[in-house]
Amino acid sequence: RRELTRTVISPPVRGAGCPPLKLMQNCGAEKCPVDCRVGVWSGWSECSALCGGGIKERMRKVLQKAEHGGQPCGSVTDAQECNAQACNQDCKLSKWTEWSACSATCGSGTQQRTRKVRELAVGT
Repeated sequence: RRELTRTVISPPVRGAGCPPLKLMQNCGAEKCPVDCRVGVWSGWSECSALCGGGIKERMRKVLQKAEHGGQPCGSVTDAQECNAQACNQDCKLSKWTEWSACSATCGSGTQQRTRKVRELAVGT
């Protein structure tokens, strides 16, 4: 509160009475600013893709919202690219089998050996 006072220099003579000698006024009624406060960053999430480019994220909580003109909160989420390598993958084959027995005991015969596909090709 603020107080204003004054004194009478010359008393009134048949005139109007003196105005109040003391005046009280409220002040400082504005609320103080409160700045935003945030917590620590969480760990990174897993990447959203195994290959071909994905996103991983982290967050932090708002502990105190800004009030009455206080400093606002900064970012509470953060993102980063991850696993940008191409998804193309070559076909993977097993080792060759042993040669088969000859198809003929004499003359002209054939032998064969094979490989199996262990993993199919992926991508382009």
